[in-house]
Amino acid sequence: MVANVYARNNQNKLPIDLLPQKEGGLFDLLVESTAQPVSLKDLCRRQIRATLVINNRLKSLPNLNIPRQLQLYLMHGA
Repeated sequence: MVANVYARNNQNKLPIDLLPQKEGGLFDLLVESTAQPVSLKDLCRRQIRATLVINNRLKSLPNLNIPRQLQLYLMHGA
């Protein structure tokens, strides 16, 4: 599972805003992660998976009338 570095909390703060120190390994990792946005393809996959999970239909993915390569890509969790 991958953490969403763009998700904001109920105070509208990003993970990088919540770090007590603005230096060190974790800070560097968050800066690096936010410097390169997620691809549109990956965002779409994540949204499709989230919708299937919400509707409890992820198990039926192999039964969809879509190419096998696309099924495998959508089944790849993140």
